[in-house]
Amino acid sequence: MCGYIEKMDYNFLGSIRWEEKFFVLTNVGLLYFADPLKAPSDLFPVLDCEIKKLVRGDEGYTTGYEALRLVYSRKTIIFRCLSVSDYD
Repeated sequence: MCGYIEKMDYNFLGSIRWEEKFFVLTNVGLLYFADPLKAPSDLFPVLDCEIKKLVRGDEGYTTGYEALRLVYSRKTIIFRCLSVSDYD
């Protein structure tokens, strides 16, 4: 599976910002690309990670979006998308 979803990040002032990235789910993990024509920016392992759907009140929850938190040993990442089909 692949497509564009938004990844939560923080700007230099500590404010939340959302950046659209191109993601590819592979047997190795979740790769993301700032530019799909270049090498991946990072790899998020999906084995042995915790995936949780965000609900109102959670950090990164935005009304009108489907969002999830992926937690693994190295870091926590929050993603969001506009449609349920993209979320699935």
